[in-house]
Amino acid sequence: MPTASDYIPIQTFYGTIFDSVHEEAFTYIKDPPSKWNNLEDCISFPCTAPNNFIMDFQLTKYEGYPQLFNRSRDFQVVPDNEGAVEAFDKCKKKEDWNAWHC
Repeated sequence: MPTASDYIPIQTFYGTIFDSVHEEAFTYIKDPPSKWNNLEDCISFPCTAPNNFIMDFQLTKYEGYPQLFNRSRDFQVVPDNEGAVEAFDKCKKKEDWNAWHC
């Protein structure tokens, strides 16, 4: 997309099985490095592609031990992007993920 280089569609996962996944190891979303600042593409802020996506889990299953803290079948993971998480309900900040569980 020539005019939306940082656009990432929602990543949807159906029927995912988490088997013995420790909560701290579930995900980590790295902040975009400041050197990604490209004045031609991103004006005067770092390109933020790592902060511009949503992981949408549906019909999720959990097995084994340990298990994630919240065994919701349907949930979203939203990067720690100021302004983005406000669009979702019932989110909890997960410091180990650098993201929010909604």
